[in-house]
Amino acid sequence: MLKNAKHDTTRCNILNQLIETENDDKVWSVYNEQLITLSQKCVFIAATPNLKKFYLRHLADALNNKGFLTGQQGDIHKALEFYQKSLKIKEEILDKKGIASSLINIGFIYQNQGDILKALEFYHKSLKIQEEIKDKEGIATSLNNIGFIYKSQGDIPKALESYHKSLKIMEEISDKEGIGYSFNNIGVIYNIQ
Repeated sequence: MLKNAKHDTTRCNILNQLIETENDDKVWSVYNEQLITLSQKCVFIAATPNLKKFYLRHLADALNNKGFLTGQQGDIHKALEFYQKSLKIKEEILDKKGIASSLINIGFIYQNQGDILKALEFYHKSLKIQEEIKDKEGIATSLNNIGFIYKSQGDIPKALESYHKSLKIMEEISDKEGIGYSFNNIGVIYNIQ
């Protein structure tokens, strides 16, 4: 299907779908590298601003994917570089949902490095954007991340507040997996107490 695609836009979409459905990291990585190469090439030859934005969005997503994979392989500094490159593109094309996602990823890197203040800063920035665009799932995810930071810092009241807010949103959007995570997080807090 990929080889038979006549247009680069179709190739980008197919590669993105292959990345989303692939479980094998090696194969997933190959598709992602192809998407990076293709979208970088096409950004420079795009005939219209909308087409350029299309390729930039795919490039930003592929760089985000590469950040994730690089982080999984243990190279946190390189992962942070890829997430920051992705964020810069998402800001350029005004992709608010993508910006919020990148901010969460960057916050997670800082959290893993032990830079709690920086992690909270990025999680709160993400939360603000998600509230602005009314992305309820994103809001709930950010609240869970913030709750985790508060829990790890021993601020049990703020952790519980964040987890309960997240649970309420997960129930509103009927996200059963998210509801389960929220109940689990709240249970962990009560266990600590």
